[in-house]
Amino acid sequence: MAGVAPSFSLASWNVHCGVDGWGRPFDVGALGADLGADIVLVQESWRPSSGLSSAGIIAEAMGAELVETVLAPGRRGRPHQDAGPTWHQPGSTFGGDHSLYLDPPTASTQRSNPPARYDEAEPGDWCIAIVSKLPVVNVRTFPLGQLRRDAANRQLLVVDAVIDGRPVTVATAHLAHLTQGSHRQFRALRHTLRGLGGPRSATVAGGDMNCWGPLVSLQVPRWRRAVRGPTWPAWRPHSQLDHLLVGGGLRVVSGEVVEETASDHLPIRVVLELGGD
Repeated sequence: MAGVAPSFSLASWNVHCGVDGWGRPFDVGALGADLGADIVLVQESWRPSSGLSSAGIIAEAMGAELVETVLAPGRRGRPHQDAGPTWHQPGSTFGGDHSLYLDPPTASTQRSNPPARYDEAEPGDWCIAIVSKLPVVNVRTFPLGQLRRDAANRQLLVVDAVIDGRPVTVATAHLAHLTQGSHRQFRALRHTLRGLGGPRSATVAGGDMNCWGPLVSLQVPRWRRAVRGPTWPAWRPHSQLDHLLVGGGLRVVSGEVVEETASDHLPIRVVLELGGD
């Protein structure tokens, strides 16, 4: 219809490597496809030494293209023999054994006292990804900085998705915690987004930012938060750690937190329209 601006849907989800805190797998492909999005930003995608990654399984289920980059090597725990009815072991919400073990970045910081399940865990890579049913061009990554207390080499993964013949810049990241010094990564993110076109452009950047909404807005000013609502922990959410930041070249038609508790983070989803304010 003449005069109707093209739109697309986009979701972001930290999938906890496709397992719960006991290491029990869930159907990440079906759940990712059920988000009903044209583009899915995936954090904590697990890529084993052979076979598809978590994001690759979602891409296959969606019939979509996969773009993925590694943040850290590590291990994914196998199902715990004493797994209970809860998502994870009681008392392990903060800093406990969640079946994911990232390897320190240098030999000098190797684990001196690894968890009991570490030796039996599956080796692989901890990744972020963009899964897109829309055509993708111009893939690139930008470093966000290695922090001393963080095992991951954080990056911003960026693609241009083609919508009705027009490019829209789409980016995802998984930032460290504030206690690890993530303000430096926010500074790098702010600088990189400025280089990609700035807050007036047709750009959307999202992911698990491990930071509350008001602080995100302070550290990345002039970008609109398209979704507002708690996303963590999924079984009783009280904090929004997952965000979608939208530039002025896009109009937010709708935004929501999705009730899906397979991971420890709830997904978020938006519908965006080209043209903006």
